[in-house]
Amino acid sequence: MKSFVFASALALSSAAFAAPLLPGTSLFTAPVEAAPIGTVVASLASPFATGLYSGTLYSFVLSGDVSNPHGGLTFVYYMANDVTSINSLNRLTLNGFAGWLTDASTDPAGGPIPAIPVLPPPVRPVATDRDLTSNVVGFSFLSILPGFTRIAPGQISRGLVIQTDAPFFTTNIGNVIDGAVTTAPILVPAIPAPGAAGLVILGGLAIARRRRR
Repeated sequence: MKSFVFASALALSSAAFAAPLLPGTSLFTAPVEAAPIGTVVASLASPFATGLYSGTLYSFVLSGDVSNPHGGLTFVYYMANDVTSINSLNRLTLNGFAGWLTDASTDPAGGPIPAIPVLPPPVRPVATDRDLTSNVVGFSFLSILPGFTRIAPGQISRGLVIQTDAPFFTTNIGNVIDGAVTTAPILVPAIPAPGAAGLVILGGLAIARRRRR
């Protein structure tokens, strides 16, 4: 496995911090923190499409993230809007965080990271939120403050970072929203069934190996 720094040297020197994201709360504006440092144990690139837009939703799982206050896995997501899309993108929701401690932030360097094509300067979300059940974490991209915009065709989001206390991961569904709703597979925390912990980790390692090929 390789260890990646999800930031530039300049970003690592900046003073910024993630914040706890509790059930039923929002963080406005979305916090900015130097990108996590850890070992990528799994990655997933999931295309999505409607009649109004198309793109790719990227998921990365990091272990050993020294900035994670909960000591578990860190999840990083990027939402890319194809240059051929009609609509900009304004909302991403991620299912699968029920019961886990979460700190949320965005990467100030933004990207690109390995396996993601170079795109124009990445877009920072204006807010992040969590529903009352604690299961769904969302990021909103809106032009309601100076310096904040939707993700236009040909653009990509900054790294959307969720630090957790989860020791394992699995797949679930992300929802991409703007004038239509479509879903794409994502990587999220998991509670494995008895005796299945090794299978969860091995499955993630297989995903990572396939992506490197």
